[in-house]
Amino acid sequence: MRPQGIFALLGPPAYTTYEDSTVAGNVGLTGMTGCWLGLARVQVGGNVRVIDDQMADPDAIEIVLNQIQGNLNCQDNSMVWDSGDLSEDLYPRAPQPNTVGGNRIGQCVLASPATEGGPPGPGPF
Repeated sequence: MRPQGIFALLGPPAYTTYEDSTVAGNVGLTGMTGCWLGLARVQVGGNVRVIDDQMADPDAIEIVLNQIQGNLNCQDNSMVWDSGDLSEDLYPRAPQPNTVGGNRIGQCVLASPATEGGPPGPGPF
């Protein structure tokens, strides 16, 4: 069982974010824990792998608006979103999809649902 509540004070960093940057090669975010993980507006020259990341917050992994030349692979994560959280409410959500030159694999295949309990969004993640 993962700690909650004062998790940010006693555990790993409260959040990890990679934003507004360029990576010539691959990005791998694997086995991370915390309260929030974001990859936003990053130009990636290779592949992005988001594997087995377990966050305490229900909308804690946000992969949005990235330009990825290779593959986008998301597997075994607590939950992955392709939409930003612009308010304190989780829903409704507006998609902010990634541009992917290769394949979308695992949790990154379909867009996040726009409404709670709703079907996956209509477009690619």
